[in-house]
Amino acid sequence: MKHTQSHLTSEMRRLRLLAQLAPSFFYTRDLDGNFIEVGDEVQAILGHSPQTFVAMGESVLAPDPQSSGGEYWLSRDLRQCPEFHGNVMVFNDAGAVRWLEVLEGSSAGNSDAPAGIEGVARDITVQREREEDLKIRIERFREISESSPIGIFQVDPDDLFIYTNLRWQTITGRTLRETLGRPWWDVICLEDRESVFEIWPRGEQQGDETLIECRIQRPNGELRWVELRSKCFFHDYGKNFFGTIEDITERKKTEEQLAQYAAELKRSNQDLEDFASIASHDLQEPLRKVMAFGSRILENCSAVLDERGRDYLDRMMQATERMQRFIDDLLKYSRISTKANPFESVDLNETVMEVVSDLEIRIKQSGGRVEVAPLPRVTADPLQMRQLFQNLIGNALKFYRPGVPPVVQVKSEEGASGWCRFSVEDNGIGFKEEYLDRIFKPFERLNPRSQYEGSGMGLAICKKIVLRHGGDISAHSVPDRGTQFYFTLPTRV
Repeated sequence: MKHTQSHLTSEMRRLRLLAQLAPSFFYTRDLDGNFIEVGDEVQAILGHSPQTFVAMGESVLAPDPQSSGGEYWLSRDLRQCPEFHGNVMVFNDAGAVRWLEVLEGSSAGNSDAPAGIEGVARDITVQREREEDLKIRIERFREISESSPIGIFQVDPDDLFIYTNLRWQTITGRTLRETLGRPWWDVICLEDRESVFEIWPRGEQQGDETLIECRIQRPNGELRWVELRSKCFFHDYGKNFFGTIEDITERKKTEEQLAQYAAELKRSNQDLEDFASIASHDLQEPLRKVMAFGSRILENCSAVLDERGRDYLDRMMQATERMQRFIDDLLKYSRISTKANPFESVDLNETVMEVVSDLEIRIKQSGGRVEVAPLPRVTADPLQMRQLFQNLIGNALKFYRPGVPPVVQVKSEEGASGWCRFSVEDNGIGFKEEYLDRIFKPFERLNPRSQYEGSGMGLAICKKIVLRHGGDISAHSVPDRGTQFYFTLPTRV
């Protein structure tokens, strides 16, 4: 009993000190529970005059659905239980609820036979509202956290888990009971811990967010790749780490596959480059000899050849010339990626004008014309832009209808942000769109070689150039009415 009285006296001193800092009022009660005297401060806190507060008695209490502390405060047997310390809800003069922290004890005599009760009541309404708001925020956080698609965790100053959400438990394969109170590194697989231990402290030392990619090991031994993000927060009582965990196992598998594809593409490009080297030397050298000796026979021995022999020789020379064009076009096709130039800002007005100038003889021979609308600058390989428009405009001039002079129109229009759509349109022979997939393949021809010369590589080269620049190319055509090729290129510099 002495200990209880001593503790109550200590609490009374504490509240008296707090009364100097927060709104409080003192009062006395008789052993029948009636208020005898109430300090004037009650009017500033509750709006009731001391006399009104005394007269109100238990009617000053506001109902508390979560506690019966207020009823106990005013209705308990003060002779048997003179001490009281608790929080109660009361009405102010406007009928609004206020929270009071109340401390009561014997005013004289001993605790077995008190002469009266004295108490102090401190207004803690603001504190309680903040606590309730904090509870709501915490509950809201937990609701959001538990429904989050990303794992969330908290680690205390001793590096032990004190919170993990449901997604964390799903990713790690550990229940809440298996996680709380355990060191955070328990989930990291042994092989990755050393590298993780090197990175983790940086967030504490530098105050920055820490990003770690590592593997965790589930209780069943399964390894999963995860991305850990954490940040250290410092408080009066120490530090806390808050962080997230995201399962990136599928992303890692995709990255590995992409790395394999990149390695295979590199090998493929190297093989293509090796082939191009062979084609440019080993294949062309014997072809040059065939052409050279064919020319000598034609110059020096044509007199001893009959008409059939000269025809055979002429066919051989034409075939070797076609083979030479095939090899040249194949080399151009293979070197679009392997011997490409870096991208730079290219003025397509200048590029297309140079192409039209190069095609001047063909334009005059066909009686056609090329109409070029203003074109933008693009970010591209300058030489490949020249190849692209040379092939498209050249094809438009080549595949014209007999008796109908070719008219070629080159236009552009703004596309999505940073991109532009181009078109090269003609009034030529056109083609059936069922062959659209074929025309962009190497060595594909839709027309006899006897009518239209070429290797069948021009559009394949165009497609590879456009794809290298991140764009796309296609066509719309109607037989005997013409064709429109359209493609996209980046305009951002």
